[in-house]
Amino acid sequence: MSSIALSTLPKAAVTRLQKAFPISFELHRPIKIVLLLSALMHFAEFVISVFFFNYAAAPYFVPPIATLIDGSDSFLYAHSIIRQYGFFVVQLALVAAFLISEPARYAPFIQALALARLLMAALGIYAYTLDALSLWQFLPSLILNVGLALMLWRLAPAPLPLLSRHEALQLWRTQTLLGLSLSPIMRWRALQFLCIIAGGLWILWGLGSTVLWEIGVANISSDSVTEQNLLQAMQANHVVRNQQGLMLFSIGLITALAARHPLLYYKIIDFILAQQVINAFSAGVELGFSAILLPQFLTVFSVQVFTFGLFYMLRPNSTHVQDEADTIGKEAMECRR
Repeated sequence: MSSIALSTLPKAAVTRLQKAFPISFELHRPIKIVLLLSALMHFAEFVISVFFFNYAAAPYFVPPIATLIDGSDSFLYAHSIIRQYGFFVVQLALVAAFLISEPARYAPFIQALALARLLMAALGIYAYTLDALSLWQFLPSLILNVGLALMLWRLAPAPLPLLSRHEALQLWRTQTLLGLSLSPIMRWRALQFLCIIAGGLWILWGLGSTVLWEIGVANISSDSVTEQNLLQAMQANHVVRNQQGLMLFSIGLITALAARHPLLYYKIIDFILAQQVINAFSAGVELGFSAILLPQFLTVFSVQVFTFGLFYMLRPNSTHVQDEADTIGKEAMECRR
């Protein structure tokens, strides 16, 4: 981010951006470059899928396939599947961008991104064997995914030693939530519980878009006509549907991993907050295209607002706390060398 661009922003916003996305490449330069490349590739997929959904879906540039709705060919749900894939893949771009700041702290998440890349390559091979992709659609993505997976895994630094729960809780203060006084241990356990539940739901949703997609569609709408239309669209656009499911699985895995140490992995909590904003915006886009009805939008929006509020109230919400955690973590790492 250039100094000219930063100069136009308020000082508090600049400080926050510099902490979230540091531009220094003095330490761990190779893995930071690979993470940046991974983030940019995912962001490119987002741009293609959200702004050019009429023509193709990243990463294979598969065109949307129309299905019958009320007796006529319609791209309504095909375009919706592509746009949703775009809003999910941009979340992985955001994760990779967050990890650039401290690769040693977030080493397990770098390995999770490597696993996601390998799964993307595997899904590409599966689609190719079904003749759903041509060689020139399949081969570039395979090379990039396998190459990035190997680099992410190989270049990931040794993980930062975890603070003990006793040390971590010393950095948290008692906080009031809806009139209830939450001690540090209660906040810790609540965040762990929420990360596991949220991650598990994302993983189940991922399965509901891939191997169990027919069951997944059956749980989206109680209207039999809408359900049949969705089934047809997801079956016809199975390449994008499977890629979408993989994004959901990857997001779920990353979210659940944060439960291991909510304080040390505080930027994943920040990612979960950003995720709710992205999902709410995505629902608004689908409402605008009439792919979902107003009651569905209100349900999704309400869930995102409620989830955002819970994580916002429980998260490590002080820069001082984060800096202290950094200091203790670095001292622990030095003592173990």
